[in-house]
Amino acid sequence: MGLKAADVVRHWITSRRLPIRFPPPNRLWLSATLVLAMMTTAVAVSAKPVTVLVHGKAVVIRTYARTVGDLLAQADVRLGPQDRVMPPEDSPLYRGEVIRVSTAVPVQIRLWGTKVLDRLTARETVAGVLKENGIEVGPEVQVEPGLTAPVEPGMEISVDRLIIGTKTKNVPLPFSTRQISSPALFRGIDRIIRPGRPGVARQVWQVAFLDGTPVRQTLIRTETVRPPQDQVVEVGALGEVSRGGEVFRFTRVIEVRATAYTGDGYTASGTVPRPGTVAVDPRVIPLGSRLYVEGYGYGTALDTGGAISGDRVDLYFDSMREVDEWGVRYVKVFVLD
Repeated sequence: MGLKAADVVRHWITSRRLPIRFPPPNRLWLSATLVLAMMTTAVAVSAKPVTVLVHGKAVVIRTYARTVGDLLAQADVRLGPQDRVMPPEDSPLYRGEVIRVSTAVPVQIRLWGTKVLDRLTARETVAGVLKENGIEVGPEVQVEPGLTAPVEPGMEISVDRLIIGTKTKNVPLPFSTRQISSPALFRGIDRIIRPGRPGVARQVWQVAFLDGTPVRQTLIRTETVRPPQDQVVEVGALGEVSRGGEVFRFTRVIEVRATAYTGDGYTASGTVPRPGTVAVDPRVIPLGSRLYVEGYGYGTALDTGGAISGDRVDLYFDSMREVDEWGVRYVKVFVLD
């Protein structure tokens, strides 16, 4: 009725004409109508816009509520025992205020690796959940996920004791080999003048124990307890030799175990064996190499054998008598240029 009367008055003022079927208003009726219109406008202006955040979703509400609790009741937001609202429900409500409603979600806290706590929480971060449950986090405590991680429904929070300790252990230090060229030694012959000796180093490690189990090791420093001793080796540089008044050049010399054999058949190279045929390990002496064998003479690497492996050779003879006479000897084999 008041709004209709106000409309009539507004129309009357604007047009400066009275409705035909209405009698001229008296002063008392006109004053009451104007006051009612002003009160209606004032009430409309007093509605406050506020924002309500629920589960991250924002809803803007215009309300006449005086407190946060009145607003929640108006918006039909019912809080459970573990739900939280900020500001609190008894706080006065101001224009433009943001009301945050946090509903409780289930989380699981694994404490010290053995104890499991199932909780409902409306806290927004892991740190808030732990504080809510009276769990203090010091420097010796590790929390996964981190304290600032946002809380999610069904998340698992692990709280473990992290103890930092140290341990030491000795490790060998390898030695280096230093070579000296010697013209007194055949090429391919090496001789150790001074053996090498490994050194010893002491390592200090920082170890992190999580509930008694080592989970991380960090090397802090290394201390030399005993330095390594280099090995010194003479390397043969002599590349020619005289045998029976004849001088020949060679690329290297190999000290081998030499046996003898005889018989018919064919060599691994497809030739018929004859004096000067030498069976070798091709990984040591390539087939086709020209050789000079001490005590045997010139030969060629033409054959192989199942028992010939490494620094071993087998020398061909025409007769068993020569094979028996040779037997087994340790000789030098010169691989010729």
